[in-house]
Amino acid sequence: MTKSTTARAAQAEDRYVCFRLAGQEFALPIADVKETIRPRPVTPVFHTPDFVLGLVNLRGEVVAVLDVARILGLRPTEIGAESRVVVVKRGPKAGIVVDSLSEVRTIDADSIRPPPATLDRQIAGYLRGVVALEAGPVSVIDLEHVFDADALKPFRRSG
Repeated sequence: MTKSTTARAAQAEDRYVCFRLAGQEFALPIADVKETIRPRPVTPVFHTPDFVLGLVNLRGEVVAVLDVARILGLRPTEIGAESRVVVVKRGPKAGIVVDSLSEVRTIDADSIRPPPATLDRQIAGYLRGVVALEAGPVSVIDLEHVFDADALKPFRRSG
């Protein structure tokens, strides 16, 4: 394999942090994930949408905790022993609460298919697509589109 062939192969396969929400498997590109943490006390913020659970202090940095399940039209996430907050690198300083972490998987970019046509268009817009794995389907979240949602515009960083 030549260097250029190896580089193309590396671009075609990406690593994803997989997690569960409402009994379904989802994933984020590992490049979009800063870290995962155990849930901690959240300070609620008045006059925010129901998917903004509140704010946490993460080593001196204020981070919004979002229930992305609600954004995706799923039942609200219940914080339990296996729950985690996936702190993301893109968009506002935020973490998304998940039911549990699964594993880090390597997914071939060519295997990601568009969301099913039966899915609500707005919800489908929050997904890069769906990949069929032996363990079952995995929906790949498109953070850029999630954070571009009208309801999140007030939380964007300036500069």
